[in-house]
Amino acid sequence: MCKICRRSFIRGAAALGAAGATGLFSSPDPNLESEVREEAERQLQQSALVDGILKSADQNARNTVTGMLTGLGFTQVALQ
Repeated sequence: MCKICRRSFIRGAAALGAAGATGLFSSPDPNLESEVREEAERQLQQSALVDGILKSADQNARNTVTGMLTGLGFTQVALQ
């Protein structure tokens, strides 16, 4: 998975765990946000793999970044 896609998954997962980790309705659990983030990321990745979205998202991200960098004047762009 490209780093851009991974960051998006993590940010989305963090939003899912915010209410529980803040102690809004109970005492805060310091591990809850990490656990929720990890589980949400795992579920999102699995769903994306099953639907074939992950491969498409990776290619779209590569095309976008490559286009931006060549537009800025870079002649060689290599993404890993």
